[in-house]
Amino acid sequence: MTIYLSEHQTFSDVQELNHHVKLHTDRHRYEMNDTQRTVLQFIARYSAKYAGASHLKTETIAAGVDKSRRTVERAIGALVRLNIIEKVSTTRRIKGGKGANIYRVMPFNDVSEVSHCEEPDKPTETSDRAVSAPKETTNLLISNACITYTSATPYGRFKSFIEQFIGKDEKALVHRLYGVYLGQSKALRKVYEARTLIDVACRGIAVTFQATKSKRIRNVAGYFNGVICRLFDEMYEELLQV
Repeated sequence: MTIYLSEHQTFSDVQELNHHVKLHTDRHRYEMNDTQRTVLQFIARYSAKYAGASHLKTETIAAGVDKSRRTVERAIGALVRLNIIEKVSTTRRIKGGKGANIYRVMPFNDVSEVSHCEEPDKPTETSDRAVSAPKETTNLLISNACITYTSATPYGRFKSFIEQFIGKDEKALVHRLYGVYLGQSKALRKVYEARTLIDVACRGIAVTFQATKSKRIRNVAGYFNGVICRLFDEMYEELLQV
């Protein structure tokens, strides 16, 4: 019955599976709640034999994490939207109808080995696709942006700078943009000081919010992802040339 799971396996072994689960958890730390993390860990534990793939009923997961079926369904939906897992619906061979689903833990798209850029998070259903940021505008504001801070911590500096554009009530957007920054700066944080990377990120924020004045951008995080990707990619290229 379960031998077909080998066709859905996403990793070579459990160690690789666990590594990618950790990468997903770190990358989406501001977008995942405790229930979603617990559900992901439960699915990962049952995906050991065929690394990355499991065959589970919603009721089994709900019982395993001590949550209601509806809560688990919402958590799974969030994990699917974040491209952390893929749900493959199956049917019972004898009676027909919906049976247990196949869940596939998806590989974390860490492309920093060949390029620093990452794809933006999958937008919600009501969001437009991310708009590509003009490179010439990005380069212009690298040298001209005036950055001021009111906090000593990296997150505090990032947050205080954004609040100059959107005020203090958009906490969810601040967290999402900071999550983009963390994902894009991961490879560079081993080499550059946090202050340097935050300065570049804030210049990317300036580019992003200046663009909102001339065009309609619903997926602000996706646009910012494109801007900061170019800025950090330039730093990454300089690093490789050293």
